[in-house]
Amino acid sequence: MLSYTVTRFRGLLTQHGAVQSMSQPSNCYDNAQHKSFWRRLKTELLDGGSSPGLDKARLELARYSAYNNNERCHSAFGYYSPNCFDTHLQTISPKCPA
Repeated sequence: MLSYTVTRFRGLLTQHGAVQSMSQPSNCYDNAQHKSFWRRLKTELLDGGSSPGLDKARLELARYSAYNNNERCHSAFGYYSPNCFDTHLQTISPKCPA
């Protein structure tokens, strides 16, 4: 049984007001965006190595995350950065309030 379907895990989600996101079995696209992000992070940031320490790792992750969200153009977003795309979407869609 997958850990995401365990009763205890689902109880914790409910307790914290979180909503479980899970597609149907055998859906290979369920985590595609997350897997893509981690693959890029490992390739671009770690380059097969490791960080010299926890503080350095936290700093590098914060920098990479800021770069990824604010500067890096993503093909899935029409070559906008995620934050730029989000702002654009909020201005054109009544379902995405600013």
